[in-house]
Amino acid sequence: MQVNAFHAHEILRNNRIRPTKKKGQHFIVDPSVAERQVNYADLKPNDLVLEIGAGLGALTETIAGRGIKLVTVEIDQRLVRLLKPRFREMTNLSLIRANALSFTLQKVDKIISNIPYSISSQITFRILEFEFEVAILTYQIDFARRMIALPGSRDYSRLSVNVYYRAEAEILDTIPRDAFYPVPSVDSAIIKLRRRPPPFHVEDEKFFFRVLRELFPYRNQYLRKVLKRFIKLNELKGVDALSIIEDARVKDERIRDLPADSIARLSDVIFEQINL
Repeated sequence: MQVNAFHAHEILRNNRIRPTKKKGQHFIVDPSVAERQVNYADLKPNDLVLEIGAGLGALTETIAGRGIKLVTVEIDQRLVRLLKPRFREMTNLSLIRANALSFTLQKVDKIISNIPYSISSQITFRILEFEFEVAILTYQIDFARRMIALPGSRDYSRLSVNVYYRAEAEILDTIPRDAFYPVPSVDSAIIKLRRRPPPFHVEDEKFFFRVLRELFPYRNQYLRKVLKRFIKLNELKGVDALSIIEDARVKDERIRDLPADSIARLSDVIFEQINL
């Protein structure tokens, strides 16, 4: 049974479930949106699909209803108890109560999820660690724009670089806020990630991601100033900001204007200097 906004309200009230802002719970209640999400994934009969956050089961039912093998991870025990009887007959569905931020699945073919707003950043970084072919994910529209942002744009961020490093990303569609219950304050967007090898080399990925974390809080400042702070805070002896910039062959420009491959070269130069 597909759930509309009225049904969602009744189901939640009858089961004494109150969606919480802390968990970012906004449940999809427009069946046509769930159908579009699944269609975008171009599912094949042998695909293994991961869904993060079952909610009230609209997307879960649409995926599993096509006979595709599906693993759905839901952290909220109340929702798991609600959905288990409904999907008892679907042998192709595994509904697991777990925290998606720590859940491990070796490899999946597709990921299709309405991402809880409250953990958008954390779960996206987690998803990018998975092995997958395609992910069809729904986010608040501003977050989706940050995922695909280019250097120099107002939305360009650490998130943009992380996504670009792991995948090709594009916004496929927008979703009006009234497709969810409770109705969020903004519209959403469906984004497609196609996993691919990184487009540039880094000597140490862990260090590269650390550099990203430390640069982008100062996205409006010039590189040399930010590097000086980085060197001081990390007590890097014998490392000079200007020589790093010169050796990496990058311009002393604002962090927000640095292409991902330039940041990679900066990371490699710093990593080499501190490991001499």
